Amino acid sequence: MKTARQHVHAACEEWGVDGADLELVLAELLNNAFQHAELADDDPVWVLVHIRAGGGEIVIEIVVPQAEFELPNHDQDVAAEGGRGLQIVSNLTRVFHCERRSPYHQAFIAVLAA
Repeated sequence: MKTARQHVHAACEEWGVDGADLELVLAELLNNAFQHAELADDDPVWVLVHIRAGGGEIVIEIVVPQAEFELPNHDQDVAAEGGRGLQIVSNLTRVFHCERRSPYHQAFIAVLAA
C-alpha cells in the first residue's frame, strides 16, 4: 500500500494538483481490497493501480482479486459495521463504481476533479 500511495503522490506533484483527496480515496479502496480479497490468510494480495489525468479530472482504477462485491447503499446505517470508507469515497468523487473484469477480478473506478 505504501508503494501505491507514493506513486499517486508523485503523480499529483508532477501534475501540479493537490493529491489529498486522491490519496484518501486510494487508501480506502486498497483497505477494502485487502479486507475482502478472496485469498488464504498467507497468500499475498496483489492489486493493479492505474491513474491518469486529463480533461479536468483524475481517474483512479484499482483492480483486485474479488469474485463479487456490492457497493454499500448511500442510505446505510451510520452505526453499521463497515461501509463508511466507501461512502467517503463516494462523497469525494464525481463518479465511483465497480466493474467486473473477469470471473475473479473486480475494478473500482473513481473519478475526481483535478
